[in-house]
Amino acid sequence: MKQFLLSLLIFSIIACSSDPEKKAELVEITDTVTAPKAIPEQQQPTEESEYSEKKSFIAYQGAVKDKYRTSLETFPAFEKLSSLSAAAIQLKDSIKYLRDVQEITDPNDKKIFIPAENRAYQAILAYQKALQDNPHVHDVSTKLIELTRIPDPNDSSFLVLPQVGKSTLLSQGNFFFLGGAPFITKLDADNKTVYTDANGNPQTRFLGDISENTSYILNSLLHFNNSPVKVTFGHPLSSYDIKKHEIHDIGFLKHEFVNPIPAFFLTEQGLVPAHVAAVDLKLIPQNLGCLSDQPYVTFTCSKYLNEKDILGIYIPYDSTPISSCVIKRYDDNRVWTIDLNNDGIPELACVSDTFTGISDDKMVEEIWFVNIDGAWKIIDWAAELDCT
Repeated sequence: MKQFLLSLLIFSIIACSSDPEKKAELVEITDTVTAPKAIPEQQQPTEESEYSEKKSFIAYQGAVKDKYRTSLETFPAFEKLSSLSAAAIQLKDSIKYLRDVQEITDPNDKKIFIPAENRAYQAILAYQKALQDNPHVHDVSTKLIELTRIPDPNDSSFLVLPQVGKSTLLSQGNFFFLGGAPFITKLDADNKTVYTDANGNPQTRFLGDISENTSYILNSLLHFNNSPVKVTFGHPLSSYDIKKHEIHDIGFLKHEFVNPIPAFFLTEQGLVPAHVAAVDLKLIPQNLGCLSDQPYVTFTCSKYLNEKDILGIYIPYDSTPISSCVIKRYDDNRVWTIDLNNDGIPELACVSDTFTGISDDKMVEEIWFVNIDGAWKIIDWAAELDCT
């Protein structure tokens, strides 16, 4: 019976992955990009409202899964190798399960999965070479402000935002934004590891891997920047029931930008220059609950900062002048705004909320907004990972 099940699994996996080229095709964007829609009239904040009389509640689950989101989160070259890797790992895991072993030693079983594993490994090597030789992506790219982000009907986060004047500073969408604290981690903060740059100067490093926009950052950066990318290989990934998930001991791919991409940390101390150093992608999801399966984005800066200092991360794609970081807080710090050009009109805002986790813990959730021509528009969202 087990042999029959194994044969059936092998046939199913091969059938599902027999045409990886087709599965990895990028959805073509042929329609004209439309301007971002304003917030519905009934959701617009009113000048008369008092913050203390409102209760914020975030009810949002991410951007609508349409062609704009697909174009941002789908990177065809990686989708191909990820599909091949998933098929090979699934085949290997199926054999382990049916044989009730942690490692496969039977030569006949190895003959079944090794060809699939080798195909995945060759795709990884081809991907590594392609990004090193020609990292720039030339097809049409979606900007963050073009994503369709609609909160649930019972969301009231818009209603606690202050009324805002018209700002055109970010209306062209030539930027990338990532939400900050408490969804930014300082790397090796506990053991006081000292990081240095290529010239030996000390630097601090931070990791973002939870907010929605981490899913879109690599594809976006490769469209708007032309920095060579060095792809290196990371350790195998753990899982609940199988010892490790890997292709030739590779569990994830680290994308290091040879020329670090300029960014700004938005802090109470003002704009702090930083860089995007690397983006890590897992070959397949771990599905561990307490660990994010989204890309891991590493940032560096030469100034010492606590991760709590970083309210957001701004990555410019053009020469739009960002000259200030004037922060104003409302409603016991549950709402803040940032003025990026010191004209008295804020360009960014954040609403913070809490929810009860499955272990009755109080969890943090935040949603960030951008001022587009006088209307607040969702620009990122994050919630603490909820697991036992």
